[in-house]
Amino acid sequence: MAVDQQQHPHDVRGGEGVKRTPLRRKTPMKRTAMDCITASRASIFPAAETPASPPARNRRRRNDTGFSPSVKLSVRTRAGGGDPAQARCEATGVWLGRHGGEIQHRVARGMGGTSDPVKNSLVNAVLLSKDAHRLAESRDRGMNEEGFWLKNGQDPALTPILLHSAHGSGVTAWLAGDGIGDDGNGYLFASPLSLLAASVAAITRQDAAELL
Repeated sequence: MAVDQQQHPHDVRGGEGVKRTPLRRKTPMKRTAMDCITASRASIFPAAETPASPPARNRRRRNDTGFSPSVKLSVRTRAGGGDPAQARCEATGVWLGRHGGEIQHRVARGMGGTSDPVKNSLVNAVLLSKDAHRLAESRDRGMNEEGFWLKNGQDPALTPILLHSAHGSGVTAWLAGDGIGDDGNGYLFASPLSLLAASVAAITRQDAAELL
C-alpha cells in the first residue's frame, strides 16, 4: 500500500520530507591544547602558551667532573719549570711534555663529580706518568706518604708532595694555589701556615714601629 507523503511527511526515510532536529550542546566544549595549536596554525586563535624553560641561572648546576683547561695548563707549566712542553712527572721526573701522563686528583672528586672548588684546583692537581698514576689510583701507601693521593680529611693546600729531584730522594714542596708560589715556579718550599705566620708577624712589627 502506498504511503501518503502529505499525511505522513516525517515517515519518509532519506527523502526531502524528513524532519531533522539540529543538535544543541548543553555545555560548552572544552578547548584542548591541541585544538589551540591547530587553530593557531589556521590563524583563527592564538597559539596555546606553553611554560617557558627556567632561565639557565636557575637550573641546578651540574657537578664539575674534572680540571678546567686553564688548571691543566698551569699544572703542566708548573711541572715543566715554566714551560709546559718540558713538563715532567712530579713524582718520578719522567718527561711527559704537553700531552703525556695524567693529571691526578690528590683528593678524589667522587662519583658524579664534585661541587667543591678545591678538588678541581691547582693544590689538588699533580701531573703523573701513567705508571705513577696507576699506583696512586691503586691507593699505594708510598704514594700517599709522598702526597700524590690523599685520604678524606687531608687538606691538599696544607699537605706537601715529595717532588722529584735530579739530585736524590726528592724535595718537600707545597702546591701554590695561585700557580705562582716561590719565584714563580708554582711551588712553596715552606708550609703555607708558617708563611702566613711570618707574614702576620711582619705586619705586627710594622704596625708596632709606626706607633713608636
